[in-house]
Amino acid sequence: MARMLMLIRRELWEHRALWAFPLAVSVLMVLGAVFGRSALPAGRLPLPPEATQAVFAIGVLAFGSVQYVTMSI
Repeated sequence: MARMLMLIRRELWEHRALWAFPLAVSVLMVLGAVFGRSALPAGRLPLPPEATQAVFAIGVLAFGSVQYVTMSI
């Protein structure tokens, strides 16, 4: 068991993209969710509130799809 844990640790150490890329996508998803729920000042975005929410939802869906594909690999 200790040998297997050491091999996994070595693999994660040598190939940082195995954990760094999913972590970066997760951070972007959290930031998108946080800023997607905040209200923008009036006049800054020429869209109605429903359209603004739809834009943020599409962004979170895009990041979520990337996260799903990355984690399934």
